[in-house]
Amino acid sequence: MSKTIPASQRVPEGVPTANTTTHEDFVWSCKSTGSETQTLYFRFNSGIWGFIQIAWGYIAVSPTIQSNAMFYVPGDGNAFETHNGHKLKIAKDGVSSDVHGVSMKWDENMEKLIVDYTIGKKYNIKGHFVFERTDHGFKIGDGKNIVGPGTVQHSFYPCGKVKANMIIKGKPYEETGTGFYIHAMSADIMPYNVGQEWSFTDFVSDDKANPTTFQLLQYITPARFGGTLCTQAGLQIDGKNYAVFWDNNVKLEDNVKDNKSGYQIPKQIIYEANGEILKDKKKIKVTMDCRPDVFLQRIDVLYELPYFVKIAVQTLITNPFIFQWLELKSTMKIEVEGEPEKVLTGSSFHELTLMK
Repeated sequence: MSKTIPASQRVPEGVPTANTTTHEDFVWSCKSTGSETQTLYFRFNSGIWGFIQIAWGYIAVSPTIQSNAMFYVPGDGNAFETHNGHKLKIAKDGVSSDVHGVSMKWDENMEKLIVDYTIGKKYNIKGHFVFERTDHGFKIGDGKNIVGPGTVQHSFYPCGKVKANMIIKGKPYEETGTGFYIHAMSADIMPYNVGQEWSFTDFVSDDKANPTTFQLLQYITPARFGGTLCTQAGLQIDGKNYAVFWDNNVKLEDNVKDNKSGYQIPKQIIYEANGEILKDKKKIKVTMDCRPDVFLQRIDVLYELPYFVKIAVQTLITNPFIFQWLELKSTMKIEVEGEPEKVLTGSSFHELTLMK
């Protein structure tokens, strides 16, 4: 049986587990069976949350290209759109790209990203976004998890400021806040073979002047690849990387049946992350006990896929769904060895993907 070897287990003795990303970690590959996404996430000071994504996948007879976008506006609900992109154009720098109606353009040093979204017809959405990163990216080891015959990597730029001029459901918004950027890549493996259960969270503290932010991503590989946990997380303070985590766990509690998908989904999600502070290597633990109170959406993955891709996927997985929530009043507990415990309040985004 092929196994999974997480990046944290592939770090040679005496070599740091947490490392800085390079330009190459964010370059589009698009060379083999697999999938890739480039995603800008944003959380504005007004309470608007969302993301814009360009996605590429090769899981059938030809590549599939899509754009996905979500915008949550307090008091006006959630808007999610997905569009077929037909053709992905990658710039000479390897990191800038565009599809029909969505462009992501980096400057020469990958310090500033400009995103233009002009395809939002369903909800009358348009937007111009400027993301300026305030620190380097991070990865665990070389960033690569070996899953059976394939390679999977998630590279983060977790620290950045975002400005935007948007129209959402016909209403204009001029916003400032924080955000982060992720390049996700799987190669030599079908996307639905990477993980059967995915969890992701993003927390931002109430202190908007000097925010603390935290992201955790994990997935459990299928049983045929060992049912192994692959996980990474990062904590940032005032726009700078503070700690990185690779010994993490997510518990899904108080589950109830979702009638539309047939899955048991949680009312309570508990996140625990264990890692080290980058500067002094002290041990650090982050805990979040969340009960998301705003259900954003369930995404029927097969429904959103083009017909021929859908047929290919249906032969191997029966029911892929993505669930997304917000918790508007979140609490984060931070424990550092030798220091008093800290408790922060804020808000958080949660995503659960089930492919079983």
